Amino acid sequence: MLGHQQGWPAWTFIALAAGVVLSVVFVWVERSVPDPLLDLDVVRIPGVASGMLTVGLAMIAYGGFLFSMVLHLQVGLADSALRTGLTFAPSGLAFGFASLYWRRLPARAHHLLATLGFLLGGGGFAAVALDLHAGSPAGAGFIGLLIVSGLGLGLGFGRCSGTRW
Repeated sequence: MLGHQQGWPAWTFIALAAGVVLSVVFVWVERSVPDPLLDLDVVRIPGVASGMLTVGLAMIAYGGFLFSMVLHLQVGLADSALRTGLTFAPSGLAFGFASLYWRRLPARAHHLLATLGFLLGGGGFAAVALDLHAGSPAGAGFIGLLIVSGLGLGLGFGRCSGTRW
């Protein structure tokens, strides 16, 4: 995060390289032990690899969104940490509601919920960005867009974690 400001010191590249090396070592060890901590054969089940990639990318996008929004609210708009947290509270409640109650939606639509949820969440992110770019203050419309994002991501993540193998 601070690599550019720090002049990209050598330890940043060493840490990145060590992460790659340790990932390879982890996979090698997991394949060589009789009772692995993480059974990598599960990735061969149809749909698992693409599902893991999708959820991973969604988590990265969500984390990046939260991080950048917190910086914008606290540094850019000088909001307190409490106000920033309270700004995200309705989104978090919507996320929790959608992830808990997605099963109450018609069963014929369940197979579409992850895709539609992530699309709705991403659309909410884009709408929040456009709202902020237009210079709108963080008012009711902004909170509504955060709620839409929370609902979408709650459906997406809730459906993905609710899958039965």
